[in-house]
Amino acid sequence: MNQSRKIADGTLAELRQRAQRPVRIKVTVGDDHVNLFPKISANALEWRRVSERSFEICCAEHEKVTVLRQVTSGDLSIADVEIVDPTLDDIYAHFLYAEAAE
Repeated sequence: MNQSRKIADGTLAELRQRAQRPVRIKVTVGDDHVNLFPKISANALEWRRVSERSFEICCAEHEKVTVLRQVTSGDLSIADVEIVDPTLDDIYAHFLYAEAAE
């Protein structure tokens, strides 16, 4: 709702699909694989180094499983993986911004 007008309707999954906001995948690798990580994650839309051993990959919802397979396949030493889907607040902000742009 925005000024008493409905701007979006549906389940959280449906709204995520319509908003097409990126999924963030946070990966922490072992010390011995820090230099290999950028090569393995090259197909992601965007990734950045968060710390010495941690990286954040942003990808489309439909690419999430493919990116996870790439990152976790092979001999790469993975210490932790966290998947962060867009929150309801992220989606709401997206629809508000889109409506304001019209």
